[in-house]
Amino acid sequence: MRPPAATPEAYTEAINHHLASHREQAQDKVCLSNFPYATNPVFTNASDTATNHWLDLLVKAGLYRQPDTLTEGFWTKLRYTQTDKGHTVLKEGRLCLAKGLKVERIESVLPPETIAGALVGKAVFSTTLDAPADWVTEEMRRELPGEGHLTGQTLLLTVQDGAWQVMDAAQLQRSQMAQAPSPEAGTSGLRGWWQRLTGPTEPDDDAIWTALMPHVHGLSREALQFRKGSCERQAEGRFRCVIHLGDREERISLMREGESWVLQDE
Repeated sequence: MRPPAATPEAYTEAINHHLASHREQAQDKVCLSNFPYATNPVFTNASDTATNHWLDLLVKAGLYRQPDTLTEGFWTKLRYTQTDKGHTVLKEGRLCLAKGLKVERIESVLPPETIAGALVGKAVFSTTLDAPADWVTEEMRRELPGEGHLTGQTLLLTVQDGAWQVMDAAQLQRSQMAQAPSPEAGTSGLRGWWQRLTGPTEPDDDAIWTALMPHVHGLSREALQFRKGSCERQAEGRFRCVIHLGDREERISLMREGESWVLQDE
């Protein structure tokens, strides 16, 4: 029998099934940690317009009550108190916007090839929120441009039981072993296809620090208390990563150049 066509529709169905079966992997994308939601009540400075605007959106959503205004000397503070509804949507202290993610659009596909007896294809896609909570508004989404809407994500797929499915860890390992190059092998043929298929893995701690070194003006890794957070693939060979410098959190973009990573302007 002929294998199923590698169409955007077939890939969308396969990836959506995978995402729905692995919702726990999307928790960092759909549950927010941009604010101490577990603290109740919370106090903000009246002059902190960005934070107060975000909390006002949550007031409209019914997650917080209208703030009380408190004056202490020259300072004016706002006290926001969580509602019962606001408490129920938290998960481990994070604000959960949806059950998970789903495919918004297939951006590109690589024609499938047979590796180790299996037909293997690649899809680059973007995601959006799957089953968002009824209180999530478009204005909230605009305030958090990275939330739920992720572009340049990549998954490998194979045909199983007559349909396309996202490859599991064992299938990936078999394909990688089949594509293991000899020392003298070049980048043409199937090995080159596999390299294009998989692309570079995300940068590790050492690679990120090496990319940062030209920009930290001689400060040491220990002095800055540098540590890596999470990374998200933005495009082929490009990642956006969260890093921690002491108590400060920064987001940086890195591009693969040869065997190293370099910092890119946002």
